Amino acid sequence: MSPTKWRSSKNVEEFTNHCKLIHNLCMKLRARLGNILKQDKNNWQDLEVIVERLPNIMHLYHQVTTSPQVSDHLLSFRCEFWGSKIWHHRLATLYLANQVITYIIVHCVEITTHQANIIKLVTFFNELLNLNLTSKPRGITVVKNTCPSLLQPFRRFSITKILQILAQYRAEECGHLLVSLLLDIYYDNGLPQDDYDTEPLLTDEDLPSSDNSSMEIYRTLTRYMTPPQAPQQGEADSQCPEVACSQVLLGSDVALLDTLVYAEDRRLTPLLTTISRTAPSLLGPCAIKHSKHTGDLKVRKRVRHKVLEYYSQVLWGEVGSYLDHVLLWWGLRPLGTQTGHHFRNWLQNFLSTVTVPDIMKPGLHSLLDSLCCHVLSTSWDQMFRQALVAAGTQHSRHVVHDIGEGTYTGQLFSDLFSDLVFLSNSCEGPNWTIQDLEELPVVEQIPILHRLDHSVHTVALWVESRARQLSNPWNMEQFFRVTQSDINSCLLVLSQLKFANQVDILNTESSVHVVVCVKMRAKLISEVKANIDKLQKMSTTCVDILAAVCRTVSLANLHMMYPDPEYWKQRLDEIPQFASNYVEDYLEEVLRPVLLATTHLPLSVQQRVNGMVLNIMCEAWLDHIYAHQIKFSEWGALQLLTDFGAVPTWLLERVNISGELRKHLLNTEVLRRCEGVGRLLLRRPGERIAMTTVPLRKKHDSENSTPRTPETMPAEMYVPNQEQWLQLRAPRQGRAFALCCGIPS
Repeated sequence: MSPTKWRSSKNVEEFTNHCKLIHNLCMKLRARLGNILKQDKNNWQDLEVIVERLPNIMHLYHQVTTSPQVSDHLLSFRCEFWGSKIWHHRLATLYLANQVITYIIVHCVEITTHQANIIKLVTFFNELLNLNLTSKPRGITVVKNTCPSLLQPFRRFSITKILQILAQYRAEECGHLLVSLLLDIYYDNGLPQDDYDTEPLLTDEDLPSSDNSSMEIYRTLTRYMTPPQAPQQGEADSQCPEVACSQVLLGSDVALLDTLVYAEDRRLTPLLTTISRTAPSLLGPCAIKHSKHTGDLKVRKRVRHKVLEYYSQVLWGEVGSYLDHVLLWWGLRPLGTQTGHHFRNWLQNFLSTVTVPDIMKPGLHSLLDSLCCHVLSTSWDQMFRQALVAAGTQHSRHVVHDIGEGTYTGQLFSDLFSDLVFLSNSCEGPNWTIQDLEELPVVEQIPILHRLDHSVHTVALWVESRARQLSNPWNMEQFFRVTQSDINSCLLVLSQLKFANQVDILNTESSVHVVVCVKMRAKLISEVKANIDKLQKMSTTCVDILAAVCRTVSLANLHMMYPDPEYWKQRLDEIPQFASNYVEDYLEEVLRPVLLATTHLPLSVQQRVNGMVLNIMCEAWLDHIYAHQIKFSEWGALQLLTDFGAVPTWLLERVNISGELRKHLLNTEVLRRCEGVGRLLLRRPGERIAMTTVPLRKKHDSENSTPRTPETMPAEMYVPNQEQWLQLRAPRQGRAFALCCGIPS
């Protein structure tokens, strides 16, 4: 055998022996790493054994970094075989070590006796990961199908990755602690007294009874250390004892939040000390110095500050993603709809009035936004469903549950709008800038505006449908409660909406997400305003519905109560002194319900609605006479004239209305038209109507003379198509009635 071939065979033999040793050691190492992942009771003993074998394994891996180069095919195959197997062991060891470190490092923070072992395992992982093996087989990226993380290359365990793992593990626990503290503060001085009296949401059993709870420990420690804050001399007389006590409690509670942040930072102190002694390279160059007194290694203050700052940012950033789940779903104190609403209002006021630690503000603002969405979803679902159910129960003629001047359903819709308006306004702010739009979640207002738009449209449909249902049975009290009072109460709440202009702030630097959200918000705002405008016009629409029904109701009542045609053909030798019985019944059935139902409305609405109803019922009165072609004798015409004249008398004596409304109704033109019809029926064919002369004025006033007023015009001049009414006259027999009525012969 030649010397070259003999040396190559020797190198292959050494390489093979080292690979066999690595194979045996890695098999045992992987078995013990697997036992740790199985959460075996002896996992700490396995970790100690593993750490003892790591230097030997690492030394052997360094021995096989370079595969021998041989020309013999048999020796080459032998090197490739063991190189491939070593590569498999390396991948499997990295995978299991990564899993063990991720699983066990979070427990080593509290168990300081094993921190050195886990840091040594981290160092071994990083060194094995950086090892450059020339015997890497081609096309091998995974070891097993159960190792999906190997589909991507591993990253070394730096101090930042370790801090991220610790922060992710501690985030949920810190979320529970923070939510517990906030609820303790809320139930101590945030919950309204009415909630304690009417609906106790937290009983003694729900309060932490353990002596080692965070609130009990803190209050015990600070009971004698934190003196009461004395108010200023000018504030001593103005503040009541309850307000002063509340301020002291809030100060203590803020200090408790600071204590929570400080306690989480202190958890890293033992770990940093262990890292500085075991693996100082993890902290970077020039991060360690020798103590002047003891000579031990310690972390520099600048590096320690940067590490703690990074850990706090990652930790409390992760806490923000847990808070809403802890508060709403995972905690032991479930929040109902109303309580969640109160807690959100309290938290918003708490963040605006109290100096909360800066590191907690993003998480608390995230909780506030999540509560906004949760309160919006739950409260809107509940209140909207209640309003729809109440609206369904009112689809009858006999309605109950009136509240004030409106209805129960209208009050529910008003409360729903009040809740939505409050949530929408809480998402608004003055003097918006690009930075505000980028930092604040504009998308949170979009579901609020969606529900607001749908709610306003639903109220408009409900009012219109309800107006038709109530006008047909002539239920005027409920009609005006819905179409006037309920609409006005809803519009009063909607008038408090505040919409800032955000579209004009956008520029080319705005992100796509912000641009889409702002434009969607602008579109929804335009739809909300359009529906509010429709709701404002709904009162007029309902009055038009009432006008259409009023004519039908008037004609129906006249059909039932109007005297027979023979009644008007009577020829009696007496002058009628009283109106017919149907007149008062007609006014009581049609006009009085409207007058009584509109007493609480503004005068302009009363004049418009009552004047319209009076005009329609008088027009229906005349249409009923003409449609049935009723013939009137001279006595019948006098009786009809007396019936028409009873309407102003009824308005003056039988109803209690304001003077302005009475004056407006008495000056209605239709009353003069009715009087004119009665006087036309008393005239002879071809008889001229004498116009009342206007007094002569002085010469210098002739140019500025006023036109003839309606009071000076004869009533017959208000009647169109006088020839049609003259056809209803019966032949006259004498002149007695004409002389009594002041009509010339």
